[in-house]
Amino acid sequence: YNATGNKVAGLSDAETVMTMDPKSYGGRLTRASLRRALGKYEEALADYDVLIAGKAPLMYFNRAITLFCLGRYDEANADILKAIQRWGNDLPSYNWLHVVRVKRGKADDPGYNAIRSSLPNSNYIREIADLYRGRETIEHVETAMKASQADRAQKDNWPCSAKFFLGEYKLAHGD
Repeated sequence: YNATGNKVAGLSDAETVMTMDPKSYGGRLTRASLRRALGKYEEALADYDVLIAGKAPLMYFNRAITLFCLGRYDEANADILKAIQRWGNDLPSYNWLHVVRVKRGKADDPGYNAIRSSLPNSNYIREIADLYRGRETIEHVETAMKASQADRAQKDNWPCSAKFFLGEYKLAHGD
């Protein structure tokens, strides 16, 4: 159901899995993801809190996104830092950290600045980072993303996080 866009039916199935096996890691992870996708952030957060007990970096990352959606930027910042500590220099995590810090009016992490400076100027991730700091326009970002999408050498065109950043920015600025 989730793959076809029917997140409500997917959530219903995930709830069934959790009823049958309350300890199901996959069921809880799917339920958390679908709850977040449907805007049920508090419920998703409760699932991520259970999943995070294993200290998997991905769970810190996912919980950070959920906290961000709830406007709890300080907590999101802390979880992203935990993900980075466990994952190492991971560009998506640093991009989340950048966005959260912009929302809080804080300076970027030195690790982010180092990883960002290694990106070519035409990289859409760099464009998104500059958009949040007021150094780029939405048009620049969309142009860079379209160029990346057209590049067959790219393995991960228009990743989910890039779409989220751009969508979140547009929502925040009335676009």
